[in-house]
Amino acid sequence: MTTIFSLIVTMVPPHLNPPPQGGRRIERTYEEWKRTEVESVRSKAKAADMAAYKYIGKRITRIDARPKVDGSLKYPSDLYVKGMIWGRVLRAKYPHALIRAIDTSAAEKLPGVVMVLTHKDIKGINRFGIERQDQPVLCEDRVRYVGDAVALVGAETKEVAEKALELIKVDYEPLPLLIDPREALKEDSIKLHEKGNIVHELHFTRGDIGSGFAGADVIVENTYTMQMMDHAFLETEAGLASVDKDGLLTVQSCGQYAFRDVTQIARALNYPEEQIRMIEPYTGGAFGGKDEITVQILLALLALKTQRPCKIWFSREEHFISCTHRHPVEIRMKTGVTKEGKLVAHEVWVLQDGGAYATLSGPVLCLVIEHCCGPYLIPNLKVDGWAVYTNNGMSGAFRGFGATQAHLAMESQMNILAERIGMDPLSLRAKNVIRRGDTFGIGEEMIMDFGVDQSLEKAMKHPVWTDRERIKREGSSGGRGDRGKKRGIGVACCFQGSGLGKGLPDYAATTLELNKDGTVTLFQGTIEIGQGSYTGITQIAAEILDLPPEKIRFVGADTKRTLDSGTTTASRVIYAAGQATLLAAKNFVEMLKGEASKIVKSPPETLLVEEGNVLNRSGRKTVSYREIASSLKEPLRAEGVFHIPVADREFSMGLPHTVFCSNTQIVVLDVDTLTGEVEVKKVIAVPDCGTVINPINVEGQSEGGIVMGMGYALYERNVIENGYFKNTGLSTYILPTSWEVPEIETCAVEVPEETGPFGARSVAEVVTTPTAPAILNALYDAIGIRFTDLPVTPEKIIDALERKKKKQ
Repeated sequence: MTTIFSLIVTMVPPHLNPPPQGGRRIERTYEEWKRTEVESVRSKAKAADMAAYKYIGKRITRIDARPKVDGSLKYPSDLYVKGMIWGRVLRAKYPHALIRAIDTSAAEKLPGVVMVLTHKDIKGINRFGIERQDQPVLCEDRVRYVGDAVALVGAETKEVAEKALELIKVDYEPLPLLIDPREALKEDSIKLHEKGNIVHELHFTRGDIGSGFAGADVIVENTYTMQMMDHAFLETEAGLASVDKDGLLTVQSCGQYAFRDVTQIARALNYPEEQIRMIEPYTGGAFGGKDEITVQILLALLALKTQRPCKIWFSREEHFISCTHRHPVEIRMKTGVTKEGKLVAHEVWVLQDGGAYATLSGPVLCLVIEHCCGPYLIPNLKVDGWAVYTNNGMSGAFRGFGATQAHLAMESQMNILAERIGMDPLSLRAKNVIRRGDTFGIGEEMIMDFGVDQSLEKAMKHPVWTDRERIKREGSSGGRGDRGKKRGIGVACCFQGSGLGKGLPDYAATTLELNKDGTVTLFQGTIEIGQGSYTGITQIAAEILDLPPEKIRFVGADTKRTLDSGTTTASRVIYAAGQATLLAAKNFVEMLKGEASKIVKSPPETLLVEEGNVLNRSGRKTVSYREIASSLKEPLRAEGVFHIPVADREFSMGLPHTVFCSNTQIVVLDVDTLTGEVEVKKVIAVPDCGTVINPINVEGQSEGGIVMGMGYALYERNVIENGYFKNTGLSTYILPTSWEVPEIETCAVEVPEETGPFGARSVAEVVTTPTAPAILNALYDAIGIRFTDLPVTPEKIIDALERKKKKQ
């Protein structure tokens, strides 16, 4: 482990832009944050009654609700312009092959075809990728999965573009497949990349693992396997690009980090960054699946080559085969506990299938490792983890980002251990939970307030848990032998680091501008992917400005209008962008007071803001925001920049995190032992996301996250055979529907985060992580069978019941 100085200037990876303030990129530790922050939010967040706030904690309707309902809000796939052409991509015929030749002549002669492009048309570096650039924009000599792009067609209609793809002739030489991650670890395996098949590996030991297990009264060892899972967002990848007479390239597309997309386009196409504009305010769902480049570079290439507006919109099948998914992971865990319920040793082995290209496999593995102990103190730890290349599609960012897989295994272990020592499973968790000041996991210290203990305590007191035996009896029916309905109740707990972690630039910036009519425009570079963050950020500004939210106009991700606020991932937006907005609003208020003092002839320090006015404390002299705007020759603008505080030492890329959120869930379900069908009846969620900015947003995140977790546990799986995707549509990729959605009760605990806006931290990922292990624990509670391989389908349940019957 390398100790880093408290305040450092970090190296800037090639895919990241300079910080919003245009100076050095500064990384601040938590201690530095405490020393330098002008005004901590701690006092107000901890002391204030929520009723004292006008807008914070209130159920304010989302600012994008009406335009979404009436259709006036346009998603990338809704964009059409006169004279545009359609782009379609030729994908690889084989999951692994050499390209001997590409013949586009027949396609180019097809009436209606404007242009056919190959790797020869790419003038920059023909590679892209977030963590490392190893994926070709258009393949030149080799394909490594069936989603690889080989050629790009631009045509007058999408039908002509589709026909042209059939006329492109590619001479392939098929190569042997690498589809087993275990084979990828071997020195003599097929090499998919020049430096080998290991994307990233991480090994860590703390304490004395041998002595730890020697002191354990019970040791549990299991292997857990988790499947590839699709994001299955409503809107597949889409966008529109054009070039104006001055050479400004404008790309409007789906995405999760507009500024990084500019850098990736510029590098691949050798085009000046200042001549590229990315507009990505609204995306029809993402969950991490649009963090990596999808259509952006292809759109830019086609627009630059044809000098015409162009549109690309992936089909659902193309999305399935070409884009990233949740990583398939195999985890072996060996965990020791004393008879008193003290966790003493934990050994973990992780193998993660990253697919054909790196994208974010390394950072995902790091989070599997960071979260592999769950939110628990274990003094002796040994961890070995690998992420490898294979020809099995491609995996990358996905809601939970490795913590989901880690908790699936750990939370199963916790229930098994609790049963073996005869302890209530929530009590076992509470006995070992992390608290502020503890050194946990890979050796990091919990330096922030952390509410997992309160989340567990609230779950333990919930009537469903305290009265679970009666609820189980009432839900189970009799019948012949073991036939009939069996009810089970399961629990799981989790935590998740917020932000990008140590060693990665992690900041947000907001600009506020006073309009002539006294309203305010809020410029924020993050992206609304359905989570409601634009509404929460608006509420934060409204609270400081004392201005109704409807008088704040929101301008989202646009690289020519908004400042760089980092990626819309990693449970960071309401925390980081919200705090940047709070700081901008405070600066804005001071500027308002300064201008108002000139009008009312009172010192700025004697003034305050109220309902869109600036007045003195006696209330006798008042000037409205509109009057201030009218008195100015130039618009009043204020900025706020927030750097997420980090730890003072680095373990690996993005490790460790400093700010964490948590969640405990209780699941009630019924199992039909005749059909194997599982009906989730109720889920109680107890998240700690700090101060709740908007309960509607938290509940919406919780409900969507729980249903996603149900899909992970019971339904969803990308089926790949010999490198080919077998279920490439929503008729064969099985998702939970509205019929399967259970009753969901979300009752948050609010432990304020002192570095967050009004004490808030984010909640987007912890809402889904505990659902799958809670379901597995409830299944065991219902039928006495422990499942360790996802998804748990009716066929698996019937087979397990039959084997149990024969064994008995």
